Amino acid sequence: MIKLLVLSALLRSVRTGRVALTDTVAVTRWSDSTAPGDGRRFAPQPADADADFPPDGTLVSLHELATWMIARSSNEATNCIVDRIGVTTVHDEIRELDCSGTVFARKLGDVVAAAAGLENIVTPRDLTNTMRALTGSATARQMLAQQQFPHIVCELPNSVAWHGSKSGWIPGVLHDVAAAGVRGTGTVVLAVCTTASTSPKGTSSSAASLVCCSHVSNHVND
Repeated sequence: MIKLLVLSALLRSVRTGRVALTDTVAVTRWSDSTAPGDGRRFAPQPADADADFPPDGTLVSLHELATWMIARSSNEATNCIVDRIGVTTVHDEIRELDCSGTVFARKLGDVVAAAAGLENIVTPRDLTNTMRALTGSATARQMLAQQQFPHIVCELPNSVAWHGSKSGWIPGVLHDVAAAGVRGTGTVVLAVCTTASTSPKGTSSSAASLVCCSHVSNHVND
């Protein structure tokens, strides 16, 4: 879900003239780890890898990378964007959007940093803040509407129009944030963050504990 903030940071960099979405990057699956120590590099593990990511050295536009990051949740595309705009740019975006509960401590799939205890954190409130900001961008809305792994939208009645969403998951965790609404009544942004765990004895999923937090934001922009 940090990917929404990366997109917002990228689009702000475009608005300020630092980069253009047509700029190309020589992509690579490898990236410098944020773990303590110099020279550590990593690539996402097979379970976290983007099977459709092009070979290292392929020139890809920032627009394509951002679309892959949102539509199919590509970790490699996300890391390429972060390497291009800088980690501090994402940290600045967290402050700009008042995402006080969000922590961007490591890149995506950075098992070296994860082993050192560095974790990314998001909250439902911060996710709605970020999605609300992104719905003001036609470029962002186009990318969000290409989401391949929607969840909230599957529960919406036919009378509600889905404007786009972004989901995220790791074992035991599933989050989703979506923008939807009925024309003339504004847009509602809903974020749902869940965690589930089984007992050490491995109880069935039906007996698993479930923690769910949500946040709703409503604004008129039609």
